Amino acid sequence: MNCGILKFLIGLVLLSSLAQSQPPIAAELTRAQTLVKDGKPDEAEAVLKALIVRDKTYYPAYDALYGIYAKAAKAVEAEDVLTQKIAANPSDGTLLINLATHYFLARKVTEMKAVLNRLVSDPKKYADAFQLAGHFLFRIKDYDNAERTYSAGEVANPDKHIVFTKRLIEVKVGQNKLSEAMVLTEALLKDNPKDPDSIAMRATIQLHSNNPEQIDKAIVDLQSVATQMPDNFVLRFNLGRALMMKNRVEEAKVQFQESIKLRLDYVPPRLALAHIQLAKGDNVAALASGRDILGLQPNDIGAQLIVASAVTAMGQMKTAIVILESLVKEHPELNDAKYQLAFNYFQENRLPDAEKLFSEMYQSNPPDLRGMMGLTEVYMSQGKFDTALATLKKEMDLYPGQTNLKVAYGNVAARKNDLPEAIKAYEEAAKQTPQDGQLYVRLGMAYRQSGDLKKAEVNFRRAVELLPDNAPASFELAMLLHIQGDPAKARPFYEKVLKLQPYHEIALNNLAFMIAEEGKDLDYALSLAQRAMAKNPTDANIGDTVGWIYIKKKLPDSAILILNEIIAKSAGHPNAAVYFYHLAMAYEQKGDKAAATKALDEAMKAKPSESSLKDIQALQKKLL
Repeated sequence: MNCGILKFLIGLVLLSSLAQSQPPIAAELTRAQTLVKDGKPDEAEAVLKALIVRDKTYYPAYDALYGIYAKAAKAVEAEDVLTQKIAANPSDGTLLINLATHYFLARKVTEMKAVLNRLVSDPKKYADAFQLAGHFLFRIKDYDNAERTYSAGEVANPDKHIVFTKRLIEVKVGQNKLSEAMVLTEALLKDNPKDPDSIAMRATIQLHSNNPEQIDKAIVDLQSVATQMPDNFVLRFNLGRALMMKNRVEEAKVQFQESIKLRLDYVPPRLALAHIQLAKGDNVAALASGRDILGLQPNDIGAQLIVASAVTAMGQMKTAIVILESLVKEHPELNDAKYQLAFNYFQENRLPDAEKLFSEMYQSNPPDLRGMMGLTEVYMSQGKFDTALATLKKEMDLYPGQTNLKVAYGNVAARKNDLPEAIKAYEEAAKQTPQDGQLYVRLGMAYRQSGDLKKAEVNFRRAVELLPDNAPASFELAMLLHIQGDPAKARPFYEKVLKLQPYHEIALNNLAFMIAEEGKDLDYALSLAQRAMAKNPTDANIGDTVGWIYIKKKLPDSAILILNEIIAKSAGHPNAAVYFYHLAMAYEQKGDKAAATKALDEAMKAKPSESSLKDIQALQKKLL
């Protein structure tokens, strides 16, 4: 046999046996990942380097190796991995984007620009070079260069006019050039009126307008497109956003959940859901959502803020402060973190620390008015109401269009009990933003405190009209109607509160007492009061309501048991006279006149109000 052929055959046999002796590449990658988890990055590094030698096109090995170096802050080695990956796979433009991202995170702007120029200068070698570079610039919010890159791409690829126009629309929205974005979108729709992408883009522009009518149109557009593109997770998220803008929270939640189902690693709808959970006081769920996001994106700022907010609300102030101090140290320009941290310092009575952060926020460029609001809270906590008002007045003169400054001024005046000044400030703010329902809630409260119940009712009704799904607005109106002695009108608003917040303890208690007073549907009244007690078992007023319902149901033993229990726990309570009076009624109902008389004597010692005094004296006469 020819000697050369023999050598060739021997070589094939050797290669075959070598291949059979090596473990599968995927198994080796898993082994490397396990070594990293076990705290053995050096061993994992060796395994991954060997994998790359075996197959220079196996991207996961490069990615895992880059991850090891990035975690260890070995920037040079991490960069070298990316350059090796590019050299071994020279026609893949996405690898150049990876390198540009590395330089961006390392703040090496010159090197980043050089990589992007390398990409767009050879569009024949790199497929979709202009789209890749433009999208990268768009993601880092370099909108001007993104616009230039997309425009150059359209010139170089006229057959992709529609693709680049859509990307340019996104850039225009990012630049807040909404009118220009709409012109481009309408041009696309003129050529293709049913194009779902263009319809969705028009809706996105309408959302950014913050105009209620435009938002309504956006919802219609997005709903129509959702039926054509049911698997588009971004579209579902935008529809959720639009619904949130109209305060249609439950419908929005459905869309956010659908978006997450379609793309488990898509973070925006997860953040949106977490914010809804926080707003509803479901802090445990919000904390879980924040941690889930951090599992996907460990450094996500929004998720860290959610976790900090949730643990703050759960009373874990020190944990929240650790998270927020780390965020502020890493991102000193992040006012959202500063605000939360300053608020927590304020809660911990670390007033100098809180004041320092609030001042930094207000002195930022542009000024963050939340810092001014925080400073006024610090001043008020020190009893410096006039200082707070003077500081706000100065800013109001500088920024007359800032409604929130007027609201803050009104809040301080109300806290100082200067109700005419508070009402004046709120009225001025309401003229500027007549659709702000919260302003009417504040006005209603100020008028109620001042004794003008008619104007209070007018403002609370306006608040409910503007905020139909807002439990506090309906609750304030229900309370006002209740204290005015009009339970029939108050009842539907209490019931509305309970539809929105089923365990609103005060609404539950008040509605239960109101129904018990009517003497009708006592079982329903008792179920409401028991729900309130389950939410707050230590509240004496709720316990008294339960006792009163038992009296109405002619169950004196049950009433005596619970009334004695709350009296024992609430010595000196402002309503103690009422509790003793109800206890006396229960004893009288049972036929124990001696115990009833003793309870009435205690009621008299508790300094009853005029109305309670009449009831007590009437029962005393009955017992004679």
